Amino acid sequence: MRLFYAVTFDENVRRQLAEIQDRLRAQTLRGNFTLFDNLHLTLVFIGEVPPERAPPLFEIAKSTQTAPFRLRIRGAGSFRREGGQLVWAGVEENDRLTETYEKLAGRVAAAGFRVEARKFTPHLTLARNARFRDGFSLQEFSRGLAAIDATVAKVSLMQSERIGGRLTYTEIA
Repeated sequence: MRLFYAVTFDENVRRQLAEIQDRLRAQTLRGNFTLFDNLHLTLVFIGEVPPERAPPLFEIAKSTQTAPFRLRIRGAGSFRREGGQLVWAGVEENDRLTETYEKLAGRVAAAGFRVEARKFTPHLTLARNARFRDGFSLQEFSRGLAAIDATVAKVSLMQSERIGGRLTYTEIA
């Protein structure tokens, strides 16, 4: 099982993110855009876990629930990757989100799973392996984006799998 913890968003927020993707798509020569139903914010990536080791991860999901809070998705940027750029939507600094991440990461590590050592930089992946048209400025594009207000209702344990050749993220806890 390939697992991760994430914040998922309601249809309205995902629709606004999809509109950004559509505008980006018009400026790309190629790219692998995140499917509408897969748009999420990863909190902690676990990776491959044998099914018999997964039960503590379900318990961690239950014990890490939080009262709903708001966050703001704003702007876009990219990480350079081999094959193109990973394009993301940014998240404004949010103490509640950082606290939720820290609590979750601590519990995952205490249960014996590896947690990435890099700094938590919340973002939502919009596209992978993107190659933009000549003259396109992602910085300029980002400045023209309206902020998206979203509610974090819960922390979800997600499973990533290929179903019918399509990458699918399913909430399992």
